[in-house]
Amino acid sequence: MDDSFAELISSYLWDKAKLAVLFSLLSLIIALLTFIYILILKKKIKKLPSRVDFEQINGGMEGIKLNFTKQLDKFKSELVEETNASKKDHIREMQDLKAHLSNYNKNLFTRNTFILDGLLELNTSYSKWINYLKNIYLPSISAEGKYFEEIKKNCNKYRSDFNATLDNLSVVILDKELIETGKLLRKETQVMERLTMYKLLKLENLKTKYALLNDTDKQSGVLREEERKRLLLEEAEVRKEKKEEIVNQYKTVYHVYTQFSSMLGQQVNKSIQS
Repeated sequence: MDDSFAELISSYLWDKAKLAVLFSLLSLIIALLTFIYILILKKKIKKLPSRVDFEQINGGMEGIKLNFTKQLDKFKSELVEETNASKKDHIREMQDLKAHLSNYNKNLFTRNTFILDGLLELNTSYSKWINYLKNIYLPSISAEGKYFEEIKKNCNKYRSDFNATLDNLSVVILDKELIETGKLLRKETQVMERLTMYKLLKLENLKTKYALLNDTDKQSGVLREEERKRLLLEEAEVRKEKKEEIVNQYKTVYHVYTQFSSMLGQQVNKSIQS
């Protein structure tokens, strides 16, 4: 009886010792796994952008918004200045032409040749302007190079060439309806130009944001794909923006150009037959 009780006690103590060893082993494994997890977590936290990075990004984005507004205001101001400067130049040129108009009238052949050359030049200058506007390629914000300033420069050149030719001809052509239709055509084409340049300016500013995001990500070693996708989606929206308005404006321009082209042809025939 005593021996059996002693064996029972001994067996119980032995089982308890095994359980204690097993518990210690499990505790050690859990502690080791916890340590490894903390090391991995620390590495990931180090890679995340710091508060300073986010403040720099936010500051950069606000700067881009402000820059966009300034660029748009500058573009409008420059357009007004260029138009006023062109008007002053054209007024001076017309005054000179009016002063020498009597000389052209003395020689009808010379005057008609001047008009004919001017009419052909007018058609050529407008064709260059409208075809350039129609074929402007909207660049991707992830592409290299700057497009806005180059396109703006070319548009200014083609518009100025057409304006100069039209104003010069208005001095010697007696067909007022042709001149007025030409002025209306200039006005409607400038509207289409402004709509196109507005889209290009917005894409140029999105491109600046995209470049800033890439530079910041490169420095921090973290790629923020969600922010990048958001900018690309915004780019797609800008490409759609005013699309219908531009199409409708082009229809208006085409309608006026049809009238202008018909009058131009009549004036050319009249000059040839004179």
